[in-house]
Amino acid sequence: MMDAIKRAIKHNLPEKIIALFLSLILWLFVMENANPTIERSFTLPIEVAKVGDDYEYNLKMKQIKLTIAAKRIYFASLSSNKLRATVDLSESGSSGTFDAPILVEVPTGYEYIKKSADTVKVTLEPHISTPVPVEIRERGTLSPHMKILSVQKTDTMLLISGTREMTSKVSKLVGYVDLTGRTEDFEQEVALIPVDANGREVTNVKMLAPTTLVKVLTERNIITRRVNIAPDVSEPSLIVTVHPDVVEVTGDEKEIENLKVVKTEKISRQDFSNNNSIFVNLVLPKGVTAVNSVVAVTKK
Repeated sequence: MMDAIKRAIKHNLPEKIIALFLSLILWLFVMENANPTIERSFTLPIEVAKVGDDYEYNLKMKQIKLTIAAKRIYFASLSSNKLRATVDLSESGSSGTFDAPILVEVPTGYEYIKKSADTVKVTLEPHISTPVPVEIRERGTLSPHMKILSVQKTDTMLLISGTREMTSKVSKLVGYVDLTGRTEDFEQEVALIPVDANGREVTNVKMLAPTTLVKVLTERNIITRRVNIAPDVSEPSLIVTVHPDVVEVTGDEKEIENLKVVKTEKISRQDFSNNNSIFVNLVLPKGVTAVNSVVAVTKK
């Protein structure tokens, strides 16, 4: 059996070797024409790597055109997110404007041919810190009959950080304390916004503390007004006059706004005895005081 196989292999061996060699050449020729090496171009964003948080950078050019080569079949599964163009700023120095090399990464099986630029101009600025004043503004209104006694802020100045250009634009940090419906003293954590001299928000700056604690002290509205005095007699036939017939009262606005008249204590005929005039007290609502709480009452 083995002898038969050996004789079959050795039979016309040179012709068989030539045929195998020609088949291999033909296969390579077909594969080269069916799946040739081609070139394609991609537009990629330039990424920045290894830059410190305390620096601000600006690229004069944002994108780069990259040309790569590979077998045609490879491009069927290639997307641009597998290609990268980066700038490494870790060794760039402290600050300034300079040309940084653009580094290209392509997957295995692809050959980088060329790119539209080898470097990109970069401006790198260090962050600085500077103090700015804090201003608290009021939003909304207190509950009726309440008024603000004082608005106390925890911080009068706070640090901001950013590039010199951006921090120089900040005039102050503004926060809004909400007074809506408040009926007593309260504290509130207020968010702060960096604004310029015209009140416009400034972006690209960082705040050491984005909020500040604000304490609002309130008090009830105390008002003074003049109201009539009405004698409170025990019987309709008892006719009297009071002097003065008007009194100045002071108190909470809520109590006084609807107070039209103040009555005296109850008056009867027996109170007069042998006198035509007596002194009686006024009956004042709770929280209301009068300049004179005693009036003279004369029987007619």
